[in-house]
Amino acid sequence: MERMNHHYQSAKKHDATNEFHLALTQYGKDAFEWKVLDEFSGTKEEVIHALNVAEEYHILKHRTFLDEGGYNSTRGGYSSDKFASAIKRRAKTDGR
Repeated sequence: MERMNHHYQSAKKHDATNEFHLALTQYGKDAFEWKVLDEFSGTKEEVIHALNVAEEYHILKHRTFLDEGGYNSTRGGYSSDKFASAIKRRAKTDGR
């Protein structure tokens, strides 16, 4: 539930700009169902790959993209702007 607490703490700062954090502020964390959808093991790279694929899958399956009435502002996984930024940052620190 670490991820839930991270979302909730971000929402409580009242500087939330994304739809999900605004909804958390308005409705509270108890208004949402929180559950673990998948668990993975393996090397760090294998787990990151599995998490990205699973995120894309669940956003599609549960229709949680903003245009579909959900709270996801990206399609998730590898298509996420945050993922692309993280890869660029890692490449710089790895000297690539």
